Amino acid sequence: MSDFSLRRIKIIYVISLITVFVALFCAIISIQLDRISLAYFHFFTIIIYLFAAFLTKNGKLRIPRLIYFITLNVAITTTASFVGQDGGVEFMLMYALALPFLTFSFDREKHYIFSLSLFSIFLWIMLHITEFNLITTSKIDIEIARTFIYPIAIVTTLSLVT
Repeated sequence: MSDFSLRRIKIIYVISLITVFVALFCAIISIQLDRISLAYFHFFTIIIYLFAAFLTKNGKLRIPRLIYFITLNVAITTTASFVGQDGGVEFMLMYALALPFLTFSFDREKHYIFSLSLFSIFLWIMLHITEFNLITTSKIDIEIARTFIYPIAIVTTLSLVT
């Protein structure tokens, strides 16, 4: 634990718990939109985020950060694929792209910062190349994505970034 600052431990712990609530919200919306497989996926990610928070609270940091960032990126990409481009969920990859700069030491862990930020960029590019069919071709209604999901995605992204 001495390798990691208490500030970083607290940040990872808190963002893991915040992400639990975001994933729960996404699961509830998925149920409302009759996307049960997406809801199950989000419930599964809740368990992973709680596990990362538990490990972090117990002084572990390297593995929980990797678990958290990989899960976060995959969850954003999966949700964006189900919602489609009109929902703007992929903008949360901006948050995922920038977060490693806050949670890793630039002096000692540049390779993690570079790799995880590149992973977010790669997934964003893959979403666009596949026209958001990277995970699924079954999309929610475009009008629901535009009028309901898009404002939620933008407010959530801006809230997390600030």
